[in-house]
Amino acid sequence: TGDSQQARIELTLGEQIRGLAGVGFGPNGARVQRLWLSAGAGAQPTLPRAPLDIAVRVADLPLDDWLVLLKDAQPASSRPDTASPSGTSPKITWPTPYRVSVQTSRARLWQYPLNQLRLSIGPGKGARQQLNVTAEQADGTLSWGGNQPVQAQFRRLWLTPNVSAADAAPTVKPAEKPTSVPDELNPGRLPAVQFRCDDCRWQQLALGKVAFELRPQPEQNGVQLTELRLDGPLLQARAHGQWLQHQSGDLSRLEWQSSTSSLQRLWQALGKASPFSETPARLEGQLRWLDVPWRPNLATLNGRLGADTDAGVLREVNDRGAGLLSVLSMESVLRRLRLDFRDVFEQGFYFDRISASGELNNGVLQNDDLALDGAAGNLRGGGRVDLGAERLDYRLEFTPNLTGNLPVLAAFAVTPVTGLYVLALSKVLGPMVDVFTRIRYQIEGPLERPKVTELGRERKRVAVPGNE
Repeated sequence: TGDSQQARIELTLGEQIRGLAGVGFGPNGARVQRLWLSAGAGAQPTLPRAPLDIAVRVADLPLDDWLVLLKDAQPASSRPDTASPSGTSPKITWPTPYRVSVQTSRARLWQYPLNQLRLSIGPGKGARQQLNVTAEQADGTLSWGGNQPVQAQFRRLWLTPNVSAADAAPTVKPAEKPTSVPDELNPGRLPAVQFRCDDCRWQQLALGKVAFELRPQPEQNGVQLTELRLDGPLLQARAHGQWLQHQSGDLSRLEWQSSTSSLQRLWQALGKASPFSETPARLEGQLRWLDVPWRPNLATLNGRLGADTDAGVLREVNDRGAGLLSVLSMESVLRRLRLDFRDVFEQGFYFDRISASGELNNGVLQNDDLALDGAAGNLRGGGRVDLGAERLDYRLEFTPNLTGNLPVLAAFAVTPVTGLYVLALSKVLGPMVDVFTRIRYQIEGPLERPKVTELGRERKRVAVPGNE
């Protein structure tokens, strides 16, 4: 209904879509004075309604698909600074303020589920826009505009990827040539971002408070990560980095310091069986590589790494579940020691500290100072790990602690002495005993299935404590 100056439009499609619009006509074109739209069973708009008010309620919402549609549906002529030339169709002016609210039982964004999701977008403070997000996994706000950084403030953000979707995603091996980066991910065009989260989680790992800033560097066609802070109950970290993009490709840098109060609980929170007891540890590094930040090209890694731990116990571990231990096949060596010298290692490998550092040169890690200081002896190692070719060439040697340690002396005797005989070692073997003083191993081959070879055992006669 209406006349030459205004019109009123009512829309009803079935039982789930209802709309009401008021349009005014003038010399400068049409002005939408009011547009109310409700779609979906049970869609309830917030009262009082804004002049432009859309309320949608659906059972499932694939946000990934909608983001693609919105990106593809933005022609240049839709920008406010592109006025229609004289003689063309009159323009349409939309009302302000506005509000769009969405309710859904199940949503998905980048493989992450969002259950009982509520979205509400509208004008924020000043000239900014604001998006409110509430779900079982998220509770926060995003605001942008007004020539200020994008601000994301979350009281809760729990990221648990959909297992089936993640398993179906194709994997990219490190040796494969990286794919090109879409134009919309040009780092020099990214906005400045300020992110704060009070309760962040990744799968089962509680990250606690997380904060970071992204600062664009358009003159270098890059973006800088500054002041990344992570303060969780099991993991604390500080980091900064940079992403540059040039005609020759992408260059990424990252420098960090991290620590944990318990390697055992950290491993378990990541869904892995832990070889460690309650062991505090620290890891730091400076790395750079050719590719985007989230997809390191292992063959181009350069920089340094360093790690150390406090006292703890290494228990039974499997071949592919212990991180750096697996890369160096240390668990295979420790298992051999445990089988050969069960009396000493049956309850685990007790150590005072573990430390290692290394230099990375085009994907090849050179380490010469691996040190594990144990109660029963010390383990030392050094060699090369080629991450690009996925090959290993490493040496490990174990030196028993024989000084004044009667059980260790008995366990590493060339002629084994066990059980009650340990208490009477001097009577069984006499004042001198032949013992192994050093055991050497070579580890080489592909990372997936390296070959562990015992190179030899050094021996000598030592005095039994109390019989010197």
